[in-house]
Amino acid sequence: MTKESQSADSSRRPASSGRVSASLAQRHGLGPAGYGWIAAGAALGVALGAVRGATIRVYEREGVLWQRYTGRTFLVAALSLGVMAGFAALAAHFGLAPEARPVQLSIGVGFLGEALVVGFRAVSSGTPFAPERRAPWDVNPLDRFRR
Repeated sequence: MTKESQSADSSRRPASSGRVSASLAQRHGLGPAGYGWIAAGAALGVALGAVRGATIRVYEREGVLWQRYTGRTFLVAALSLGVMAGFAALAAHFGLAPEARPVQLSIGVGFLGEALVVGFRAVSSGTPFAPERRAPWDVNPLDRFRR
């Protein structure tokens, strides 16, 4: 690659995150209301995930922490999907672009909200986490002969 082609390529690259954001906004046609709706949907997703996390049973067994989903956990998950579908329908009603209806984003950040609540409860309990198990493919069969 010549210096001329390198400089031509570098001039096409965004110089800052502001240019990247502006480029994305132009490509998707989202304005401030669209991005605000995405942020609100993400916050709603985290909140619904936190509610779901509060329904998870965290307990000690054999000296380490375990977690178990309960019937209420699945009920809250189903209700959360309904709330997020309603949120997307509300966005459509207000005429926001389909890209501003963050159902999948809300589901993803919902797991973040759940993990934050369960993690906080787990750390607060003072009980150690279970050690990671080694996968069968991580074990070298020749290790038993080495000393």
